[in-house]
Amino acid sequence: MDKNTLTGLVLIGILLTVFTFLNKPDEKELKEKQKQEQLKNTSSKKNNAITPPPPKDTLAREPENEATKNATPKENNASANATPETKEKNTQAKKGTKSTIENENLIIELNSKGGIISAVYLKKYKSYTDFISNSKNNKLCLFKEGDNISDIVFKDGNKDLSTKNLIFNVQKNKDGSSITFIHEVSSNKFIKQIYSLPKKGFEIDYDINIEGFENAKGNTIKYNWACNLRKTERLLEEQRRVSTVGFEYKEDGFDYLSETSDDDTDAEEDINWINYKQSYFSSFLRPSTPISKTGTKLAIRNYAENDPRYKTHVKSYISSLNIGKIGATNTNLKFKWYFGPNDYDVLSSVDNNYEDILNFGPGLFRWINEYAIQPIFTFLMKIGLSVGISILFLTIILKLFLMPVQWKMFTSSVKMKILKPEIEELNKKYPNKEDAMKKQMDMMNLYRDSGASPLSGCVPMLIQMPILLAVFKFFPTSFILRQKSFLWAEDLSSFDSILDLSFSIPLY
Repeated sequence: MDKNTLTGLVLIGILLTVFTFLNKPDEKELKEKQKQEQLKNTSSKKNNAITPPPPKDTLAREPENEATKNATPKENNASANATPETKEKNTQAKKGTKSTIENENLIIELNSKGGIISAVYLKKYKSYTDFISNSKNNKLCLFKEGDNISDIVFKDGNKDLSTKNLIFNVQKNKDGSSITFIHEVSSNKFIKQIYSLPKKGFEIDYDINIEGFENAKGNTIKYNWACNLRKTERLLEEQRRVSTVGFEYKEDGFDYLSETSDDDTDAEEDINWINYKQSYFSSFLRPSTPISKTGTKLAIRNYAENDPRYKTHVKSYISSLNIGKIGATNTNLKFKWYFGPNDYDVLSSVDNNYEDILNFGPGLFRWINEYAIQPIFTFLMKIGLSVGISILFLTIILKLFLMPVQWKMFTSSVKMKILKPEIEELNKKYPNKEDAMKKQMDMMNLYRDSGASPLSGCVPMLIQMPILLAVFKFFPTSFILRQKSFLWAEDLSSFDSILDLSFSIPLY
């Protein structure tokens, strides 16, 4: 190995060390991670820790068993003597009634039990299973009934009030774009939840009105939201690998929980929005005023292999949010839900920094992707090129852009090869260590006269590496590749399999 090659390898090693140092978490983050690990180990002993998600049968459990359990003997006798038709109506009433609102992008199913969003379907997308089987089902299911639970909780005097099992009356407007759920606690106490869906787009307006709770004035309102997002892509493990809870702090900006392991955190400052993210689709909850950090907790949970949801769902997402306080007479809280794709153009059009959830890489890599690679690739798609051809043209454009740098590296390499005999002569001329300074001066004169330098082959590499690494982060994140075929590859967003077997081979 000659001196020039050794110098190049040393410089590349220094570069990788610098990148590693710049991207490593600071001491504060490491201490915070250690603190979170300690909290996990002791969470079962603490009352205020977020507990793991309940099993599927508990999450989706219907309330009639609890209702029967807590019923008085008189109610049980009445139930026993009721006709089958009456029993069916009573059971249906306890389950709640379903309502649907939809626009050109979404189908939203709501349930009067708890007044919650029970299911979400995206009209213009398919799951991988439907895509590969050419199914006519053009609705992608983000989650179904039993997967999503939300709950408004506050104290009314000394009594804890929760909307989880309350049955709400349903009012639907004439054009079917808005549904109001009303529950009358007493003659002058009401809880209202209003869902309004515009004619297009992926956002839903959500209002909570709490009226007449004078005894609860100043009490904290908690909003508990637990969701189990469903599998939508070919490889569930790949989908899980990039799925997590994201959130935007009011001051410090975007942050997220671990993508690979169970994780939870207490909010360190007020939060602008919460994001439940899987590989290509997300659910956002954004209030009109930031969520208070006091008592706000966030968690992500993986499923155990014996969990019924292990092969059908991505992860369990959990949050307990401090959304405000009860007012003197009426309390009105406004939110927006987003259920849609992790598409850069769609997310950035919402204009609330939603695009920050896309993992384009940190710092310089993200800037290159966001302001160079993404616009070029989008332009190529808009002029009518297929995804595969767009990738090819993007590669050519990058190669042309880097051509001067690569040419500089090539010419420098050729000059160093030409100078190699003369460098060897200098090494023979000055064999002793005490002549090292003279040898170095003669080499510098040789490099200056020829226009060559050992560093001229390494500096261009420093320019190329951030661009190439940015592209490496761009393609796995790009929504445009999802379910797009090219030549024999059926889906460019997933690994291409040469042969699918009915059994497993290690490393295949």
